[in-house]
Amino acid sequence: MNYTESIEYINELTTKYGISMGLSAMRIMTAYFRHPEKAYKVIHIAGTNGKGSVGAFVANILCEAGYKVGRYVSPSVTDYRDKIQYLYNGNTSFISEEEVAHYITTIRELIDADFSGPDFHPTPYEVETMMALLAFKDAGCDYAVVECGMGGRDDATNIIDNKELCIFTPVSLEHTAYLGDTLGKIADNKSDILRAGCPAVSAVQPGEVREVFDKKQADFKTVIRYPDKTSITETSINGTDFIYNNVKWHINMAGSYQAENASLAILAVNILSKGEMPVPVIQKGLGKTKWTARFELLSKDPVIIFDGAHNPQGVHALINSLNSLYHDRNTYKRRAVFGVFADKDIDTMIDLISDGFDEIYTVNAAKPRGMDAGELADRIVDRLADKEIKFVRACPDKTPVKLIDELTKTDAGEKVVNVIFGSLSLYR
Repeated sequence: MNYTESIEYINELTTKYGISMGLSAMRIMTAYFRHPEKAYKVIHIAGTNGKGSVGAFVANILCEAGYKVGRYVSPSVTDYRDKIQYLYNGNTSFISEEEVAHYITTIRELIDADFSGPDFHPTPYEVETMMALLAFKDAGCDYAVVECGMGGRDDATNIIDNKELCIFTPVSLEHTAYLGDTLGKIADNKSDILRAGCPAVSAVQPGEVREVFDKKQADFKTVIRYPDKTSITETSINGTDFIYNNVKWHINMAGSYQAENASLAILAVNILSKGEMPVPVIQKGLGKTKWTARFELLSKDPVIIFDGAHNPQGVHALINSLNSLYHDRNTYKRRAVFGVFADKDIDTMIDLISDGFDEIYTVNAAKPRGMDAGELADRIVDRLADKEIKFVRACPDKTPVKLIDELTKTDAGEKVVNVIFGSLSLYR
């Protein structure tokens, strides 16, 4: 198969098998391919928000230290290939179209051979995870920074046993149909990426999550460490300065939550290196890190910000960042362009944005999970009936950027902050 045919095959698998949790298919595939995941050191990341940012910080620091690093992220944002990345000699590249075609063809040959019986039906995510594991070995990576796609225990990436470090970003309610209907159950699922003796670090967690983590670290005979306090000294749309462990740091990423993500990454690499990673190397790695679609400034004039906030915790962080950077509501009008998947905690997200924006425009997130823009607008109006929302309009036939382009032509000199959020699928 060529690249186009390989993507078509992945789409066919999506239609046939969709989402299926469990490691049985991964056990068959990793055994068949002689366990490529054992060829490099793995940093495994689970959590609800911040996995991409923390992974980007860690990968860039390791790259700055001279290592060849692979990154596996989910979902892709700008291009199908951005889910598998290589960082080396200060450069970041995506897996090539030729590599994608080669690996998916190779994996399909195993699937079609059907030697494992009629119940062997890897999902698209399992095929892509296997592709990443093979690609990192063939590229000669020293480290692989691997994000869980959903949960932890039964996520395809948890086939990896030889982990150097586990990282937990903030955990909140998500994917309750698959992970459990309480915060404790979700934390229990995610914490099962732990392995005996493998060190772990975690962001500050809610009490219910912390209780589960405390129990699990004893069960796995390991220790989960938490970062010390982080103090932000200056923040703007162009970056953030903060103090952590009595050292001054700078990141070229906006958003009040990014300093916390960076501090978690600093703790992670210090544990990986047993405290021997030089501070200047960490500082350079942090300074070089960029992560698409996380409070990203798409345009300065007009101001257009994209944020991947797709759940209550992410929306809460987004509103905090807006309040920090654009706090004068008499000067700045805030306009939301909001699209979301129907299986999210939409009501809580609506409650959080109720006081955050002057205008709300709804758009369609990607099908099949995306909620219809009209249905979302009606839900906002019903939910906020007792609030003084100035304006809510459904725009089902508009892309976010096209919509903003049309709206800004009538702003007549007003200072407007346009924010696109609710789903990473809106970025494309």
